[in-house]
Amino acid sequence: ADAGLQFYRRRYEDLAAEVGLLEKRLEAGSSDPASTRTAAKALQDQLPTVAAIGDLASLGERLTGVIAAADARDDQAKAERDQARLAAVAAKESLVAEAKQIAESATQWKNAGDRLRAIVEEWKTIKGVDRRTDDALWKQFAAARDAFGKRRGQHFAQLDSDRDAAKVQKEKLLKRAQELSTSSDWRDTANAMRDLMTEWKAAPRGSREAEDELWTQFRAAQDAFFARRSEVFAE
Repeated sequence: ADAGLQFYRRRYEDLAAEVGLLEKRLEAGSSDPASTRTAAKALQDQLPTVAAIGDLASLGERLTGVIAAADARDDQAKAERDQARLAAVAAKESLVAEAKQIAESATQWKNAGDRLRAIVEEWKTIKGVDRRTDDALWKQFAAARDAFGKRRGQHFAQLDSDRDAAKVQKEKLLKRAQELSTSSDWRDTANAMRDLMTEWKAAPRGSREAEDELWTQFRAAQDAFFARRSEVFAE
């Protein structure tokens, strides 16, 4: 008889050990609250009909506590996930706002382009945003990036146009200087050459390569005239 009773006491001890394990896991945070709650409910459902000798009522109270704690931990985890989601959304909204600002007013083209590429990499590291919100924010970012690219393209297209116009203008000044370089009307030509120099300095700059080549020829025409004039005056 004693051995038989001992068997049922061990059944109770096994149940108590299971309950203790659930309590420790929940306290340590090493298990998912939902799975802990499911296991606790399964044990609780066994108590009314379990063949065991011990304080089953106490085990029932402990399991009720485990279930309540699991619910609380689950609610906390949900609140933390919601908070993390809000923080992730805010972070991506901040990146979108920065991209829009770049698209509207940035003029440091290289730095702005580098920053947009860095935003893409930073975007990839931000997790926890639901798919719908993430897609909507990405569309805004992509639109801002496209707007910046369009504005940058227009800027450089205009810059090329301005450089071409500057080249044409300076080619005309060069042609005039070369025509005057052979003149012997020393006073009027000298004044004209100085006027051409003033116009040259006031004219917009073209591309560096074209600018250097035209300047070399323009300066040579000026020097040729003034060298001839100096020789005549010296004689």
